[in-house]
Amino acid sequence: MNPIEILAAFHDHARDELPDVEVLEASPSALVLQWRREIVDVQLRPTLEFEPVPERALLAIAPLETKVITRLLDEERLRATLGVYDLGRREKASAVRSSIFTYFEWFLLESYGMKVTASSSFTAGLVERGILSLGMG
Repeated sequence: MNPIEILAAFHDHARDELPDVEVLEASPSALVLQWRREIVDVQLRPTLEFEPVPERALLAIAPLETKVITRLLDEERLRATLGVYDLGRREKASAVRSSIFTYFEWFLLESYGMKVTASSSFTAGLVERGILSLGMG
């Protein structure tokens, strides 16, 4: 699946099918969407290794690299604003609380039959650091 085509289709979906979402900006590689007072950037990225902490939520469609997972685990502010979706692997590393992220996942499931699951290494890292409890003991 081509990420550029998926982003374009999500743009159309947000504009035409989500009455509570406003498209503030759109380009072939990026969207800025608003739901209520929440503004989210949705961007195609070749890498996120040196990504600074975004000023607002960023849903990045990008490769889920080990260095990025480590940064998300180590940096609470980054973890709160950056969610990474690797569509090729159908995995995500995200702890961002955002309705736009939920809409994106529903869109992937409804339009492409794609269920994106949490990266096992990200989840394991959250558990190891005591950030997440799976309630197993």
